[in-house]
Amino acid sequence: MADIIVSGAVKRKYSMQKKYMSRGEWKRVLRKKQITEDITVCGKKGRISLIKILEVTEPFKRELDGDTVILCDEGYWWLQLALEGGRSWYTVMFDDKGRFIQVYCDITDGNQIAEDPCFLDMYLDYVVHRGRVYELDRTELESAFIEKKIGLKEFERALSEGRRVYQLLSQRTSDLEEFFKKEFLRLKP
Repeated sequence: MADIIVSGAVKRKYSMQKKYMSRGEWKRVLRKKQITEDITVCGKKGRISLIKILEVTEPFKRELDGDTVILCDEGYWWLQLALEGGRSWYTVMFDDKGRFIQVYCDITDGNQIAEDPCFLDMYLDYVVHRGRVYELDRTELESAFIEKKIGLKEFERALSEGRRVYQLLSQRTSDLEEFFKKEFLRLKP
C-alpha cells in the first residue's frame, strides 16, 4: 500500500473551473497534437486522449516531497482518461522519451463525455509519484464549502470520491501504471 502525503496548505482564492480534454484553456502550451478515442474500461464507456506537447512558453514544474518534477515541456505527453458518469479524471504524464512521470487525478463534479469531454474541478486532487499517493488541495475544497461556493452534498460527494480514488491508487498502483503505459503505447503515433 502506498503512503499518503497531504499537501496544499497554501490558502488561496479559487473558483470551480471547467476543464476540457482538449486543454484549450492552457496558456502555457502554444502548440500540441491530440488523439481522442472512445474507450470502455471495466464495462464503463468513456474517452481517452493522448496529447503531444510541441511548444510551450516555459516548462511547468511542481515540487513534490522536495523533488522538482517537470510535468509539461516540449516533447512531453499527457494521457487523459474520463469515464461517463465518473467523478474522477485521470491525467498521466510522460516525458519526451516516453518515460512515465506520474498519475494525476482530479476529483470532479461529474464527467461530461461529449465531442470535447469536460469536468467541473472539485478542488481535491490525488497524485501518484514514485509509488507514493499525495492528496492535494483539500484545504481548497474545505474553503469552497465554508465560503458556500459548493453545498454540503457536493462537499461530501467530493470527499467520498477522494476516499475511493485514494484506495484505488494506493492498492492498485502498479496495475494502473501498467494500464496507462499500455494505453500510451497504443495511442502514440
